[in-house]
Amino acid sequence: MVIKTLVIYYSLDGNTEFVARAIADKKGADLFRIETINDYPSDFSRYIIGGFQALFKIIVKLKPVKINFDEYEEIFIGTPVWAGSLTPPIRSFLEENPVQGKRVTLFCTYDGNSGWALKQLGKMLRGNDIIKCLDFREPLKNKEEVSSRVEEAVNANNKINKGV
Repeated sequence: MVIKTLVIYYSLDGNTEFVARAIADKKGADLFRIETINDYPSDFSRYIIGGFQALFKIIVKLKPVKINFDEYEEIFIGTPVWAGSLTPPIRSFLEENPVQGKRVTLFCTYDGNSGWALKQLGKMLRGNDIIKCLDFREPLKNKEEVSSRVEEAVNANNKINKGV
């Protein structure tokens, strides 16, 4: 029996997208990129604005989402870490689109440290079976390590899904 899987992510600089695509490729999963209505600035101020929004748990407006969660048994959710927190687009997505009763793997990407982003995600996803939490430091600079860790995580999830 094939488990239908969805990978949901937000990415600003491509790090989280790299990991999300690696997971989707290994799992044969559907891929959904969360997009904001208003883009973040392209200069350094985007980190100040994004960090402020993350720190104060600001909800941002997102482009319309058309996902039927009933189609999926397993979901991977990925976020960059901003100011030690999950990103406003991920927070906004989960507030607007509650996920319940799924097997969920959480992942984050970061440059400094992973902060409390995965813990925050876990709290927002109560009512789900959190299978695994993964963190990836500078994925675009560590592609081989990321690929290896993704393969290991996907193989472990496949064993769980098969009841091994």
